[in-house]
Amino acid sequence: MTGLHATASPQDLVVALQREHEAVRGFVAVLQRERGALDGDDIDTVATLADEKTRAFFELARHSTRREQLLSRLGAPRDAEALVRWFEGGPAALAQAWNQLLDAASEARQINEDNGTLVTTRLQHTHQALAILMGSGEPAATYGPDGQARTAPGARARVMA
Repeated sequence: MTGLHATASPQDLVVALQREHEAVRGFVAVLQRERGALDGDDIDTVATLADEKTRAFFELARHSTRREQLLSRLGAPRDAEALVRWFEGGPAALAQAWNQLLDAASEARQINEDNGTLVTTRLQHTHQALAILMGSGEPAATYGPDGQARTAPGARARVMA
């Protein structure tokens, strides 16, 4: 099937979902390697894996776009609940491929969140250690995702009289 306006079959979607599942499994493998590098404090490997994660992310985006195109061509609903019913009412292979993709995506999300939590915790410890080494008795200045200055968890603001 080629071209943006070509028709699609449920089998085309099954194949696309299987390919996307394989890509998610590859992403999970990168995340697992990242976790191992984080656990081993192997910063060089973590940096290398960041590039791999970026490439894997763009591959996943490509597969997602392909899936969305096929779903649209097949007249699938956009509403999440209706989409679940649509998959359940289709061929068994289609529902199976969809569920496998959802399971793999859930696993990837969990591992990625766990890795992010580990990085955040280590970063907080590093900032606290820097504050101690700097001898200031005050937490090292950091910035949150919103760009606002933050102090380390548990630190108290100093009141000047």
